[in-house]
Amino acid sequence: MLPSLRPGDEIQLQSIPLSELKRGDIVAYRRDDRLFVHRAIGATPLTTRGDALTQADAPVLQSELVGVVVAVFRNGEQVEHRRSLASRTAAAIFQRSRLCAALFVKLACVSPCLKASG
Repeated sequence: MLPSLRPGDEIQLQSIPLSELKRGDIVAYRRDDRLFVHRAIGATPLTTRGDALTQADAPVLQSELVGVVVAVFRNGEQVEHRRSLASRTAAAIFQRSRLCAALFVKLACVSPCLKASG
């Protein structure tokens, strides 16, 4: 879900009926003993895709839905998780280049460490 969500981010979920989800919501669902946190790209049926992925996931069933992301916390502080032009542009780059995505993760993880020690 780069760049909206980064490794180490914590999310707050709220239960919501499948019928109330909107395109653009970030949702969590459980499938095959794994937890997925992806953006809703279609409402009926609910289809999702990670921001940096090129293919949509299989439709999400009500029984798989855990909830919708209502807050994201990074380093203990709440951060904006709505899509901006900058995050959409970064996601498009990450879809085309795994190297750029890996560099972003490296820099995003190093940056807070540098701030803390400086």
